[in-house]
Amino acid sequence: EEHIHLTGSLTADFVYPRLKPLLEGENQESYWQKIKHTYGEEVVIENANDVNDLLRLKEEEQFDRYLEILLLPKFILTSRQAHREAAYHMASEMYHSYNVGFIRLKFTFSRATTNSAEQIPGLDQITEEDVVMGLFEGFMEFRKKVPVFDFILSPCFRKEADFYNADQFPSKKDHFNHQIDQILEIIDKNPHITSHLSDVDTVGSERELYRKGHFQDMKLGFRKLHYKGFSIRSHHGETFHTLKKGVQAVDNAMNIWHIDTLEHGLSLGINPNFYYHSLYQRVVEFN
Repeated sequence: EEHIHLTGSLTADFVYPRLKPLLEGENQESYWQKIKHTYGEEVVIENANDVNDLLRLKEEEQFDRYLEILLLPKFILTSRQAHREAAYHMASEMYHSYNVGFIRLKFTFSRATTNSAEQIPGLDQITEEDVVMGLFEGFMEFRKKVPVFDFILSPCFRKEADFYNADQFPSKKDHFNHQIDQILEIIDKNPHITSHLSDVDTVGSERELYRKGHFQDMKLGFRKLHYKGFSIRSHHGETFHTLKKGVQAVDNAMNIWHIDTLEHGLSLGINPNFYYHSLYQRVVEFN
């Protein structure tokens, strides 16, 4: 299933001009502190090339690092207008540079988290409705110029246990159910977006999300969306401590969340004989 992710699809040429005022503004110390924590004390950001280098995953780096290096685009996505401009940019870039006329866009519906490293300055100034409608308006603006272009907005929920608004909700389950209600309220207020907002997804690291109990917090919310006609997609089988847990995570997503589409599902494509023999070979090599 083909899709793109919001923070991973913005080019350095788009990010840098909007990032520069933040790095030179009154809150620059806060931004630089987070940047140095993520990219190292010697980090330099003087032009778009520097941003491009920071946003690219190095050959030896893995998925967890990929989630960290997308910090810079998150800094600039703190208003409805920023999301509108981002959507227009992505549509134009994909259409004119890669001849892609349809986008299924994955974006984090709520970026609230208890993880201080992931807390972005300015997020308190934007609502989930601003995010959805900003993206919708940006894509529709491009569609006026290129009528054949089409898109689907796919709000995503982070799977990690610490990704919820602890200031307003006592648990991740309560915040998740609130987000489900928000999605349905947005559609009720803006029925014209219904055909472009018809599925949801889960993203993030699933290393600690594989047991049946781990899936209960989001089970009822997904059931509610299913009842309303939404398709449930999930990124699963991407990251895991062992192959067994990777397969277990996929199985639980299918049988507890009753997902309609499995994104990637890498653990299902690994030959168990090859996997466990490679473990044995590495143990022998290390000893």
